[in-house]
Amino acid sequence: EAAFGGTPLKEDVWVQKCDEKFHSVIARQGGRLYIYSDCVYADELKEFISLIGFGEVFCEKQTADALGLEILKEFNVLIKKSVKTAEYDPESISLKSVYDGLKMGNDEDIDLPDFKVFAPDFSHRIRHKSGAAVCEKEGCAVVFSCQKGGIINGIAVNKTARKQGFGSKLLKDVCSYIEGDVLVCADKNNQLFYIKNGFDICDTAVIAR
Repeated sequence: EAAFGGTPLKEDVWVQKCDEKFHSVIARQGGRLYIYSDCVYADELKEFISLIGFGEVFCEKQTADALGLEILKEFNVLIKKSVKTAEYDPESISLKSVYDGLKMGNDEDIDLPDFKVFAPDFSHRIRHKSGAAVCEKEGCAVVFSCQKGGIINGIAVNKTARKQGFGSKLLKDVCSYIEGDVLVCADKNNQLFYIKNGFDICDTAVIAR
């Protein structure tokens, strides 16, 4: 039988294993679960998440369908190959400037947590060289690196400076710290921005309940 076990990564992170193979990874932050799963054992996964409790789930569409969840919002997952051309200096930028930069575009497009939640997480990633940010007076972009590339965690441009190319520059600059595939989740209102900057749609993610 598949088994769930806590990991040393974080208190609220679990993995589903069977025959020494990982089938699901579940992380809980606040009332939201983040799930990556191949849904081989969907019934057990559904039972497990009902036991640990959640308000919303962020996952692939096929996972939400397999778990019988109600889809609230859909996103396209886009991908672009990046070549690393710059080394990140974690001392070059403050966490507060990153947070304030992201708040410039803090509208329906960005779900920004409180600073007390944002700061420890981002600080940890910077210390371990798994995150980078670019901040300008017009906005900010953040990328979290992973084994095969990176994930755009946030990009924001001051509303008064939009449609002037600043977003494309921020995206290009932050991708310069990544070698490999760069992924981003974008809704229909924002996906054209990424497509114009060389990204291709590769999957669908959702927020469900």
